[in-house]
Amino acid sequence: MNENKDLWITVTQAARMAEKSIDRRCRKLGISASGLEALWTLEKRGPVTAYRLAKIMAREHHSVVELVNRMRSKGQIRRDGLNLHVTDDGRGVMNTALGQGALGVFESIGKKEAMALEAAMRILGDAAKKDMGILGEE
Repeated sequence: MNENKDLWITVTQAARMAEKSIDRRCRKLGISASGLEALWTLEKRGPVTAYRLAKIMAREHHSVVELVNRMRSKGQIRRDGLNLHVTDDGRGVMNTALGQGALGVFESIGKKEAMALEAAMRILGDAAKKDMGILGEE
């Protein structure tokens, strides 16, 4: 298993640095990387509850509730019972951030590498979820 230690540190540090880069770019556009992730997730997978959103985002429930409350106060997310939805304003913020290069760090890799990386990260993510006993819960 020690042959994977270089891979572990590379993946961990690259993911952390990419998230920081994305967050820096997003904040210049008036949203956090977590906020953009929440909007994207709700747009693709929603409507979902805050509990399910936290599971999908692999974040602590209380952190997602705080994020959702901030985004609701800005009119980017609305609640319908327990379910969360992206508002037109939220969709506009998301599209603006994505259209103005919030994910620019990913331009450093080509389409073929991006597809391979996405496939490998899905496998890694599923293995981690299985290890934690939450595979299928998200």
